[in-house]
Amino acid sequence: MKSTRLKVGITALFVSISASIVASELYYFIRFADKKGTPYSLLRPEEFLSVRAIERRKLFGVGIDSTDLPVNPLYISEVIATGVQFHSSSKWLNGITILSSDSFPLQAIKQLPFVKNIQYTGIRTSAVSVRQHVRYNYTLSDYGSSEAQIRQLNGQFLHDKGYRGKGVLIGILDSGFRNVDTNPAFDSLRIANRITGAASVISSAIDVYRQDAHGALVLSVMAANIPGRYIGTAPEASYLLLQTEYAPNEYLVETDFWVRGIELADSAGADVVNSSLGYTEFDDPAMNFTYADMNGRVARSSIAAEMAAQKGMIVCNSIGNSGALPWKYLGSPADAHAILSIGATTSTGEASAFSSYGPSSDGRVKPELSATGTRTALVNTQGSITSSNGTSFSSPVVAGMAACYLQFLRGQQSLSVGSIINQLIQSANRAATPHPQLGYGIPDFAKVPGLITGNAATTTDSPITFSFNPAAKTITVGLTALRGIDISVHDLSGRRLMHLAAGNSFTELNLSNLNAGVYLVQVRAGKELFNHKILLR
Repeated sequence: MKSTRLKVGITALFVSISASIVASELYYFIRFADKKGTPYSLLRPEEFLSVRAIERRKLFGVGIDSTDLPVNPLYISEVIATGVQFHSSSKWLNGITILSSDSFPLQAIKQLPFVKNIQYTGIRTSAVSVRQHVRYNYTLSDYGSSEAQIRQLNGQFLHDKGYRGKGVLIGILDSGFRNVDTNPAFDSLRIANRITGAASVISSAIDVYRQDAHGALVLSVMAANIPGRYIGTAPEASYLLLQTEYAPNEYLVETDFWVRGIELADSAGADVVNSSLGYTEFDDPAMNFTYADMNGRVARSSIAAEMAAQKGMIVCNSIGNSGALPWKYLGSPADAHAILSIGATTSTGEASAFSSYGPSSDGRVKPELSATGTRTALVNTQGSITSSNGTSFSSPVVAGMAACYLQFLRGQQSLSVGSIINQLIQSANRAATPHPQLGYGIPDFAKVPGLITGNAATTTDSPITFSFNPAAKTITVGLTALRGIDISVHDLSGRRLMHLAAGNSFTELNLSNLNAGVYLVQVRAGKELFNHKILLR
């Protein structure tokens, strides 16, 4: 696949487009050089960010900077004055998407002093209700319940303690949410007003509830609540539903729709974002990505995904379903830095054959984590429990549990997206031996909550248990059927402060000689490594 799509000049662009296409309305992305003269100010963030978005930044210690400022409206007005139609803007990438059926205005736009570059990104198609279509293929068949996929991650550990996503806002970027407004599986969402918004980035005329079913199926993995029959991974979270994907065709402009969607999720204050979408090849082959592009620095969607993480959002994105196809590798934005790309497993933890391969082209482990993607239990658009295959469905398994974990963490300490991702990775079953399709493997939420503690926490399903007494500054390590145990205590720089060999069923460590701070208790049993973070006050 050749990739000429990112540096196409205006002249070459129109040579490559056939006469029949030139007569159509075309999408373009216009990048601006700066935000000079903007009427917005970093001193008045409430004008362009919600209270939730501002509070999330405070919680994660993230400042408000120039990328949060909206695109200069004066620049937009000057572009529109050339005769083109404004579609949407990206404040993070400082650009706008426009529509035009005539090449003449583009020449004028190119001469504007604040315009950095222009890129053709696709053909406009009528925004109407569409046939069911999915980015990642799946087949529906009868299934039981969600218990197996939740227990595979020990998600019930958090649920049983009351952490079910309450107070956490999850944004979903997808292709449509058919029947979510009437499906009985989502009645608890509607009754409690926990769908905070539902909109299309593509066109304000689109009713996302009459569109493609894919997003509704993804939502069900997290939010469906049919007592005694199906419980999602984050049944008490709130949800923001955004259509960024137009299913009938595929053009580069959809990566710009994705950027707009995640920016809207940020402004609305979303804490977690799930995207079961991926981009590699397009209807116009000149737009295709190559594997070399999958480094997190080329596709605008990948750049925006990393920016979302920098602003305090946990982003989960399907790795893709190309494992058995010639492409084979991950797509964008799964290649982004600082996010969780999610692979698919069978119920026994083996890699699903269709799950795309890592690493990223710059050598980073991808996917980061994996979950059930073969015969994932979900609820269809009629409210019936069924199952399906695809990393589209393994991603929301993890995203929902990440929301529950975030609920647990809130109020205990200052947070960072990087540390949360690292904690999830440390808990995973392949943390020490990453796999090209599974990454670091399946996270274990019976271990992860014990990594950060301000309360006594004991994991019962692990051969290692930890019980911390913050008042006495002691931690008891319980050992079950393990031999050859080494226990050590480290500061966050990695310096080892204490070390002992343990031979008893329970070993108590007195930490009263340590200063206040966060420490890592590490237990090594042969090739297995167990970590537990503690906070000394």
